[in-house]
Amino acid sequence: MNQNYIHHFKLYESFVSHLLWIIREDSNETRIEEVLKALYSFQTHISIIFIVEKVELTDKLYEFFYAFDNIDYPGHIVDRIKKGEYDHLIQESSSTDDDNSTQH
Repeated sequence: MNQNYIHHFKLYESFVSHLLWIIREDSNETRIEEVLKALYSFQTHISIIFIVEKVELTDKLYEFFYAFDNIDYPGHIVDRIKKGEYDHLIQESSSTDDDNSTQH
């Protein structure tokens, strides 16, 4: 895979992880709704890269997009995130620090 895409997908994973964390931890429905909108528009953007450039997604991004494509209604994904079903896609801050130190 193109090295640029690998780098970008790592950034995308961090971005998605952060937004999922906000949804999991926040109780403000308006903020959660705004974060969901961001995730949906982000999914559309990445899908274009995936389809047009024919670039394979990382496992985490693929799982995230698959989940969004197969929800019954927007609140459903929020319920699942709140229940912890996507905790494995949420990077804890300490694990991202470890990843950065091993790369340099």
